[in-house]
Amino acid sequence: MAFLAVAAPYIAAATTAMSAVSQYNAGQEQKRQSQLIAQQQQEQGKREMASAILESNQERKKARYMKSKALARAAASGAGASDPTVENIMAGIDTEGEYNAMMALSNGSYLADGKQQQAVATRNQGAAYGRAGTTGAITTALGGTASWFDKYG
Repeated sequence: MAFLAVAAPYIAAATTAMSAVSQYNAGQEQKRQSQLIAQQQQEQGKREMASAILESNQERKKARYMKSKALARAAASGAGASDPTVENIMAGIDTEGEYNAMMALSNGSYLADGKQQQAVATRNQGAAYGRAGTTGAITTALGGTASWFDKYG
């Protein structure tokens, strides 16, 4: 029994220290996890933009194909490339193709920006986790020290 009375203050101090270290480490681990998630979100944003660029190029390619096809049909019907109706059709295909290409880029940019904003928010959350872990560790250490002094003077 005498051993426990002598060891109790040291056990209390060790328990407080372990709890404080545990809180600090938990906060730092959450911060690291948040950083990793933020990095993945940034990469997703880059992939969204790359995908949008590819889709935009596909839309322009489709418009060129449609123009070529329309011109071939016009020629087969006997109309010339400078015929006003053919020119109007070609202009419409160009306009529609460029519109589709720009919409693909716009949508991709919107999605990419959203992922970038998520990454910033996740990084901020991670920093808050780190601060909370540090604060919790300090609070536990101070509380344990105060309790130790109350009990053991």
